[in-house]
Amino acid sequence: MRKHAVIIPRSSTIQRIVVLLLLMLPIVTGLGCGPAQPPSVGEVPVDPEPKDPPVPGGEQPVPAIRWDNQQVDMQRLEKAIQLATDYMVQACDEEGRFDYLGHLDPEVKIYPEYNVVRHAGAMMGLAVAHQFKPRQAIREALLRADRFLKQHCLGPVEDQPNMLAVWSRPEVTFVKREVRAKLGSAGLSLVSLAQLEAIAPGTTSREDLRKLATFILFMQKADGSFYAYYVPSKGGRVESADAMYFAGEAALGLLMLYALDPDPRWLESAGKAMRYLAISQVDKIPAYPDQWVLQAVARWLPWIEKTSLESSREQIMKHAVRICQDMLADQSALKQDPRIAGCFARAGITCSTGTCLEGLLGALECLPDEQRLLKQQIGKGATAGVHFLLKSQVRHGPYAGAWTFITPLLSPDDARLSATYRTQAEEVRIDYVQHPLCALIRYHQLQQKGILSPSPEP
Repeated sequence: MRKHAVIIPRSSTIQRIVVLLLLMLPIVTGLGCGPAQPPSVGEVPVDPEPKDPPVPGGEQPVPAIRWDNQQVDMQRLEKAIQLATDYMVQACDEEGRFDYLGHLDPEVKIYPEYNVVRHAGAMMGLAVAHQFKPRQAIREALLRADRFLKQHCLGPVEDQPNMLAVWSRPEVTFVKREVRAKLGSAGLSLVSLAQLEAIAPGTTSREDLRKLATFILFMQKADGSFYAYYVPSKGGRVESADAMYFAGEAALGLLMLYALDPDPRWLESAGKAMRYLAISQVDKIPAYPDQWVLQAVARWLPWIEKTSLESSREQIMKHAVRICQDMLADQSALKQDPRIAGCFARAGITCSTGTCLEGLLGALECLPDEQRLLKQQIGKGATAGVHFLLKSQVRHGPYAGAWTFITPLLSPDDARLSATYRTQAEEVRIDYVQHPLCALIRYHQLQQKGILSPSPEP
């Protein structure tokens, strides 16, 4: 295994020791935003190997990141958005299925698999891209993906004529597992189908949207929590601890529908879900980095007076603030290493950076005035995160516009990466593109509004 030296700037002995400790902190404490996927394919600990001392006459120190005064070149940002959008359009084949998984190394064997939750998420990414800059090619790709979803995944629930679910079937997923309907699939499908209505009205009937939302309500318990799966072979609703993002996805989907169909049931259910998440994580340190909850809170707050949950506002906002603070703390702990500065996950994971930015930027406009300092910190952290994504994007070849699992700024055999991460480092998956794309577009939109005006250079 090739070792990589830790580069310490020339300075006093005390300063050198402090910098070395800061560089080791993320490895020692295990800080990190975490993966943007369920734990079955999620983050594993990095190897706790010590780093070699600086080699005299070897690699020169890299200039420190000017965290507080970075600016984003808007032309470069727009080019990155265009490249990522083009990649996603091309990744949607004639059938409407996305090119789900690939690898920069053409010699690496890719085993077929498909994830319906991420199919719906990819549709959401295309819808966001079309909203940003409408193009016929994006619209056509969205309609292809919509057709695939409805022909192969969307279907009735036995003995529940008023419901529709989004099914994961072996012939679609290529996974030998019983047929199941995931809560997250229903939530993100509702998000993407509601977005598609703004682009191509009438694509999905209001009745079908309501049936999908009714399935989400059917999966919710009285305390606001959810069953994760509906598995007919196991008798119906099934609980699971490995579906942390599903509740936030479901809440966001219901709120997207409420904007089209103001039925109070959708609003109440979303509020109950967020209240439960806030209560259940009061003692969790750090809070789970759930970008879906942050986006849902931002959409829910303008309608809070129409619900019975206004008394839960403070509790839910405290939870949202803590998620933001913990995300930023994870990012800040990594800023001393120029190779991954701006990233939110210690192994240089690009998708986690995209998801955290989506959540932070979604929350930015809804944070109360008393959180001015936090909003400033989000602005600075978002700019650093965008810089990281821009530097990490693949710019040439068949994967131009995409992002690999681990930033190419780190060597795939970097000593800090676990064996699993070294294998995945140059992997490209559709959600590795969708999340950074949505984050970059949101950043651009907030810049245009003047909410993220860059700090002047000193």
